[in-house]
Amino acid sequence: MDYQELGNEELMGLYGLNDFSAFDELYQRVSGKFYGYILKKVADSEIAKEIIQKVFLKIHLHRTNFNPNKSFNAWAFTIINNEIIDFFRKKKLNIRILDEEVVSSSDQTFDFKEEFDIESFLEKLSKVEKEAVLLRYFKDLDFNQIGTVLGKTESNTRKIISRAILKIKNLIKSKG
Repeated sequence: MDYQELGNEELMGLYGLNDFSAFDELYQRVSGKFYGYILKKVADSEIAKEIIQKVFLKIHLHRTNFNPNKSFNAWAFTIINNEIIDFFRKKKLNIRILDEEVVSSSDQTFDFKEEFDIESFLEKLSKVEKEAVLLRYFKDLDFNQIGTVLGKTESNTRKIISRAILKIKNLIKSKG
């Protein structure tokens, strides 16, 4: 069988039936892309390697649950984003955000120039604000998607995130 001609969903379907050659092809195709995405989010190669191992372990453990009629990439990126969020929550990791990196929300932009414990700032937000910020900056959802999850309009979602970012900005200033 020529695995190179198959789509990711077909390969994952075969892997679900214990065709490990299908997994080898799938791994070759996506592992670099997944690693790059994770590395961009965590900015540490050792952490990225740890997370990608967990991602592929979950893919392996849940291979029989995968529906080949659904998008493999969407399924895999859900696992990836959940692993990234879990990592930050478990480790309460201090995220170092470089000077040139800018976090923006609709009409607001600001720079982080020090190392901060993001988890402690998120705990100061309301439940809705925290969820909105996590969905926006850790799951990369757009405002419309976040609004759907929260049961809010896109405009209201923008305001919620804007207020949350302003709160975080004020917390950072008060720590400085």
